[in-house]
Amino acid sequence: ALRRFALVMTVGILAIEHKILPFTEDVLCYAMETVISAWLSALPPLCEGERALAAIRHYVLKNTAQILDYDSWENSGFLLSVIPHSMKAIQKRDLLLFTQEQLQEACNGMPLRETLHYLRDQGMLKREKDKMTYRVDIQALNVKRVAFYALKVHDLMSGCDMPEPEFEEYIPEFDDE
Repeated sequence: ALRRFALVMTVGILAIEHKILPFTEDVLCYAMETVISAWLSALPPLCEGERALAAIRHYVLKNTAQILDYDSWENSGFLLSVIPHSMKAIQKRDLLLFTQEQLQEACNGMPLRETLHYLRDQGMLKREKDKMTYRVDIQALNVKRVAFYALKVHDLMSGCDMPEPEFEEYIPEFDDE
């Protein structure tokens, strides 16, 4: 929403510069500050868990290209002997698997302990009995019984549009001339 406000501000400045709007930039800035403040004050307050969840969703959407879709990768026949260092998480079936460092990065400064409790209470965290982690085998990477923080993809991303990779065939266009 703030990006959209920025777009409106940019269009407003261009309209003022081209004499389409009869205002000054100061008037436009004041109006935009008023609208943004009203919008922000109308939002419901977020608890720390909700802010952490929003940060994790943003992290996943921003780093989609660096999240290993294990099932597709395993079926592709292209196997690696080690997990790539730049990988931000692993998606295996319906779970997003994070190491502690990856999840801390995804939380963007929010306390990990409180985040995990919130995710658990919301039913978004798959875990073993009395732990916050879930042990996973990833045979193609020789990973056996490694503890990950396992978030349920569907629950985590409900209400978010997870971008699908788009592979379009390039068909050149030719002029009839």
